Amino acid sequence: MKNKIKLSSLIIIFFSILTCQEIFSQSLIMNNAFGGKKGIFIYFDKNIPFKSNEGEWFYYKIERRREDTKNWQTLDTIIAPSNFTELKNRVNSFHSKLSYLTIGNNETLNKIWNISKKYKVIDSLYYYAQIPVYGLALGTIYLDTSAKENISYEYRYLKISNTGKVLRSIRTFAVQYPGKASFKKITKKASRVDKNKIFIQWVTGSKKMPVFQVLREENLRPPYKLITPVKGINADKDSLNIFVRDTLVNPESIYRYYIIPEDIFGNAGDNSDTVIVGNYNFREVAALPDSIKAENAPLSGGIKLSWRPKKDPSVRFIDIYKSAKYDTGYVRLVSLSANQTSYLDQDVNPNVTYYYYLLAEGQLGETSTKSPRFFGVYADTEAPFPPLDVNGDGTKNGVKLQWTRNESFTRGYYVFRSSSVDGKLEQISQLIPAKDSLITYVDNDSTLSGQVTYAYAVKAENTSYVKSVFSDTVYVRPAISTKPLTPTDIKAMVNGNSASVFWDDMSALQDGIDGYDLLRKEINKNGKSAGDYVVVNDTIIPPYQNHFTDTKVERGKKYLYSVRSKDIFNGTSDLSNPVIIEVKKNPVIPPAGIAARKISGEIEISWDGAGQEDLAGYKVYRYERGKRPALLGTVKNGSELLFKDKKTIKSHLYFYYVTSYLLNGDESNPGSEVGIRF
Repeated sequence: MKNKIKLSSLIIIFFSILTCQEIFSQSLIMNNAFGGKKGIFIYFDKNIPFKSNEGEWFYYKIERRREDTKNWQTLDTIIAPSNFTELKNRVNSFHSKLSYLTIGNNETLNKIWNISKKYKVIDSLYYYAQIPVYGLALGTIYLDTSAKENISYEYRYLKISNTGKVLRSIRTFAVQYPGKASFKKITKKASRVDKNKIFIQWVTGSKKMPVFQVLREENLRPPYKLITPVKGINADKDSLNIFVRDTLVNPESIYRYYIIPEDIFGNAGDNSDTVIVGNYNFREVAALPDSIKAENAPLSGGIKLSWRPKKDPSVRFIDIYKSAKYDTGYVRLVSLSANQTSYLDQDVNPNVTYYYYLLAEGQLGETSTKSPRFFGVYADTEAPFPPLDVNGDGTKNGVKLQWTRNESFTRGYYVFRSSSVDGKLEQISQLIPAKDSLITYVDNDSTLSGQVTYAYAVKAENTSYVKSVFSDTVYVRPAISTKPLTPTDIKAMVNGNSASVFWDDMSALQDGIDGYDLLRKEINKNGKSAGDYVVVNDTIIPPYQNHFTDTKVERGKKYLYSVRSKDIFNGTSDLSNPVIIEVKKNPVIPPAGIAARKISGEIEISWDGAGQEDLAGYKVYRYERGKRPALLGTVKNGSELLFKDKKTIKSHLYFYYVTSYLLNGDESNPGSEVGIRF
């Protein structure tokens, strides 16, 4: 016999795998025990075992036996914390054992405590339910640290009421520790140094990686040591980016790093690629040559490049890059000794502008920032210099550019723009006269979008109508309001006392989607919406989560739902097409087993109780043939299930029936009737 347990997708890693396989000795066999780094984790029900001073409550009892034995050994009984301080102490205690996991501050713990007390189920904690420390502290997980390594154990937990009744018995498959974790290969993506901080980025095709450890070796001398830098993970569409920022480094040192991925139970996967980084931030400290010149050298048949080198032992080579286009197409022309001071480029055509920049290469093959781009022409006529200080700012309607007039014989300027991937610049302005020392140009093109960063460059034209090369490119995003795509294909379904709403993943259709809001209205008895929309979610729904479950609905009511998108530019979409659902009331169950008998001058009516939530009591009716039934009286739930009819007349034939009614006043249909002659 196979049963399936379906829980919230947010904690599917814990509960969707708990699939029943078969039943032995009235215990459900489930795959809910997992080998970790320091012990074995056993997951109980989603219900949190809070102790109560009123009514029934329950606790968990955990037992263990080796796979090759029959006798069960009791390990512990578990209840939830009785107050916030106890929760906090438990979290700190378990975190000391599972220090590889990250836990929240007091504000987070307060939130966890309040939600847990309110809903009393672990899956109401959403993201936090995925962190075992909180489940251990709340009593829905047990960590067995007394088990021996590489020994297989079976576990059994009992869910027991405070009256001693066993509510549920679950047995696990055999499991041992340490466990095994499997992640896809982790490769280096990028690294850099910034003011005695080392930044490293790895990438992997794995979809999830809860935690990872970082190991470092200094100056290529073993051993590697475990360090605790700033760490982070974010997800792309089909990969994970892993970030490390190491601030505890020494100047002029070389470090090697690798990471070990771990799952939530502390089990390690394969090591990442090793990354070598030098802490001299080569891009910033590398001494590029200055006094750079590109001169027409007609007697030598080319363009002479010259510069003044600087003494810097970290620089091995000076590379010269060249292109016939200002923004694209640069290739390395030559790599020269760091002490060389000039180079003659003879691979040139007359009256063609060529663009150059220099790069310094370091001892580890690092490259510096580019030098300012400079140009040369193998010709007799010199072109003007482009503006050297172009700045741009986004406005609510477009982009404003400004630059300084730097030559007295400048006639005007032309502005170029690009929004394409290849970066090709297109002219967007007529000649802008050079009348003032500060030139301003405003681009209010109606096609501009606040979701795009545009590239701008400027050319100068001198009084001889000779144009300069492009200025340095400046990148600007307009501060134009954005409107992301409206969610489509809205669907909803009722699942007990909750409503789940689904929609298309808009982040797959448009870049920049930051998440969603789910909004709700009630629909009154006339079929019209009542009041304004309210946002159901407390925090923004992540862009990859195109669904949400509303647990705050009430039975017997209709609701109208709509969804809106939000983007990273604070833009909000229109509301989606609405969807209507109805959370139906529970039917009222009539009582059964009615009986009547004569006892010393009265008729006693009895019946069997109707087991139902919110039951308030029962109503007893009597009638005679041809007459309307009359209500004789009510019996409250919890009282003895009988009623004595003292208002009877001899020789009359009476018929009786009983109904159930709820706390909200809903009443059932009549149950079976009984007749008796007095």
